[in-house]
Amino acid sequence: MTVERVATNAQSQYLLSQIMKANTALDTTQAQVASGKVSSDYLGIGDKTASLEAARAAAARAAGEQRAPGEDEAIAYEDSSGEWREEEAGGADRPEPKVKD
Repeated sequence: MTVERVATNAQSQYLLSQIMKANTALDTTQAQVASGKVSSDYLGIGDKTASLEAARAAAARAAGEQRAPGEDEAIAYEDSSGEWREEEAGGADRPEPKVKD
C-alpha cells in the first residue's frame, strides 16, 4: 500500500497563512470586545473616516437647505386645546441648525 501526497507544499503554506490571518483577526476582535474600543490608535479607524466625512458633508448640506429662505405661506395647525388655527408663516423665519463635529 502506497500513501500519496495529499497536498503540495505551496498549498500547505497557503492554508497556514490563511489560518494565521484568521487568528490575527480573531485576536483583534477579542481585544475590541474586551476593551469596548474599535482601535487602540488612529490607524485602526482610518477605514471609517470616509463614511464619517460623507455623513458630515450630508448634514452640512441639509443644514444649508434649512437656512435657505422660502416664500410666505398660510399654514393650519391644531393647538394643544384641539382647536385649529390658521397663520401666515414668513418664509424668512428659518431655524439656525448646527452640525456637531
